[in-house]
Amino acid sequence: MAGPDEDVVRRFAQAMVDRDVAAIADCLAEDVVIHVPGRNPLSGTHRGRGEVLTRLFQEWEEAFGSLQIRIHDVLSSGDHVVLLSDRTAKRDGVAVEMRAASIYHVQEGRISEAWLMEWDPYALDEFLRGE
Repeated sequence: MAGPDEDVVRRFAQAMVDRDVAAIADCLAEDVVIHVPGRNPLSGTHRGRGEVLTRLFQEWEEAFGSLQIRIHDVLSSGDHVVLLSDRTAKRDGVAVEMRAASIYHVQEGRISEAWLMEWDPYALDEFLRGE
């Protein structure tokens, strides 16, 4: 049976697919930190709900266009949740498929930190840079 930490991560993933900014905000702690690996326009450490919503997810929307997330599994232990998923996106006629294992730290019912880890970060970098 899924616990509340798993539920918030599932809601967050669905809010990303739905592009529901209010639901995304509701899942994030005010001082959230999100780490995005790679060498692309989204890479780096993003701090605070405001920056995450205005900068990261606005750019995410522009970068991915039609993002879909298919959840394989959600695993949790203590304050951490791991989301195993396949993601697909299409923009300007170019498609990318990504397998991911994202790690979330959940405190007081909200995501306080996240590490978004792609199986093939080079393919993601190429897609986001338009190569």
